[in-house]
Amino acid sequence: MKYYEALGVEKDANLAEIKKAYRRRSRECHPDKGGDVNDMILVNKAYETLSNPEKRSYYDATGGEKPLTQLEHAARQILVQCALQAAVASDSDVNIVAATRIGIEGFIQQLTGNLQESRKGHARVLHHAKTMTHEDDSGSDLVTVFHAQAMKIAESIAQMEMNIKAAVEARKILDKYKCSTIESAHRMMQGLFTTY
Repeated sequence: MKYYEALGVEKDANLAEIKKAYRRRSRECHPDKGGDVNDMILVNKAYETLSNPEKRSYYDATGGEKPLTQLEHAARQILVQCALQAAVASDSDVNIVAATRIGIEGFIQQLTGNLQESRKGHARVLHHAKTMTHEDDSGSDLVTVFHAQAMKIAESIAQMEMNIKAAVEARKILDKYKCSTIESAHRMMQGLFTTY
């Protein structure tokens, strides 16, 4: 299996052996030490999978990686979007990881503000729909429109809540990265794109 081979360990290796092999292979494959970027990406993916009991179990059973959940996929999309925006807007001497973190935090703040306003709007629309009456059935169309709008707002609220959770998850993924040079930032971006 390619992940065990990438780290140079047997399938029954314990976590300590996997960590030791990861450190050794990281030194060998690191692009700053003359290694290949693609080999380093494979070593990182192998370690990420084999050091996580749930991911390792799935990998052992299927030979592949566990598919991303909707939340994990959304988190990676947000991370890539914020990292690309930071890279385009930043000078070459800016720490791209820190700039990406600022972008994610701004995204969370914006969504949180929008969420609060949407919840208020939802409550107002529902309130007016409940208090509205009409002498005959002709007013029921307006009540129906209000209820339909309340449903749309509720769906939007659910999407914003999901995006906030995904942005928090993106921040957790970003915490695994460090950036001291532009070359390191370039490798980080390559690693993000190869996960799709």
